[in-house]
Amino acid sequence: MSSFVSHSITGAAIAFHDRQPFTRPLLWSCWLIVLACFPDSEYGVLWLFGINFFIRFTHSVVFCSLLPACTLFYLLRYTPRQGRTERIIQVFGAAYSHLVLDLLVGVYPLPLLWPFTDVGMTLPFGVLPSAGRLVLTNYYLYRNLFIELGILLPLYSFLLFRRTIWEHRLRIWLLGGHLLIWLPCLAWGLLLER
Repeated sequence: MSSFVSHSITGAAIAFHDRQPFTRPLLWSCWLIVLACFPDSEYGVLWLFGINFFIRFTHSVVFCSLLPACTLFYLLRYTPRQGRTERIIQVFGAAYSHLVLDLLVGVYPLPLLWPFTDVGMTLPFGVLPSAGRLVLTNYYLYRNLFIELGILLPLYSFLLFRRTIWEHRLRIWLLGGHLLIWLPCLAWGLLLER
């Protein structure tokens, strides 16, 4: 599974991609981060109550659609039409980004089609490292977080600021800097033992 940090920055990147700012951009950004992290709510149940689900149903398309569906109802009822389509795309994009990032780890099977089937699905390869165990002395926690951020942050910053990068006189240097961080981290992530 990907780390809480990668899910959070993905939700934030989706929020910052908004071309027409919402009336409360901070609240909207926080909501998209919540949507991006929501499937990991099962860990809260595990830590608080000691209940471990046999089937990780929180990582299914149906479960990931619950909060976006409620948000969709709110958007259709209480927001102006201008910019609504982009917000709907953001809501579902933030929710499903969790599944995409976890699939890109390529290790743990996800029950994407639950409740129709319990069969877990994985990709035959992994790009992102799995999240390290949350222990402050765990070397792999920091190593994997470093690799994950080295892959995601240059990618997101390039996507968010691509117009600025292409219009800027130093575009070659900026693009080169992104690639200098992104390519080695991507190669490292691909070469990790699964």
